[in-house]
Amino acid sequence: MIYHAHQIIEKITTLLQKTTIYNQQHHMKWVRAPFFDQERFELSPYVQITDEGYVLQMYERNVQMLNKLTTDVDDVVYWILEDTIQLILHTDRLQRQQDSFHTTTDEISIAEQANQAFSEIGGIYEQWHHQHRRSTLETP
Repeated sequence: MIYHAHQIIEKITTLLQKTTIYNQQHHMKWVRAPFFDQERFELSPYVQITDEGYVLQMYERNVQMLNKLTTDVDDVVYWILEDTIQLILHTDRLQRQQDSFHTTTDEISIAEQANQAFSEIGGIYEQWHHQHRRSTLETP
C-alpha cells in the first residue's frame, strides 16, 4: 500500500509529539516541506510519491545527488524524522546562543538530545537512529 503525503505527515507528527522538543506551531513546516516545497534547499530531504513507491531525493547546489526508490513507508518516516529532529535541535541551539552571550559548557550535546528524542519515539525508529540508517538511505 502506498500512503499519501498527508498520511505520512500525520504519522511523523504523531511521533514527534511524543518528544519534548517538538512544537507544532514552529516545526510543522519542516515536516511538510519534503512533500510540498518547490524550492530545493541544500541537502534537505524531498519525497516524491509514485505508484511504485517513494522516491527519496536530495539536492546539492541545485544538482540532484540522491534519487532512490523505496517501497517502505517507514524509510520515509525515519528519514524525515531524523532530518526534522536535527533541524529542531540545531535551530534551538542557535537561538539560545543568539539570546545569550554565554554558552554553558554543561549544555548537553545535540547528539545526546537526538538520542533522547528517538528514545521518546521508540520502536524501529530509535533502533535505526542508533544504527545510523540515514547514511544507508542516503547512499545511492
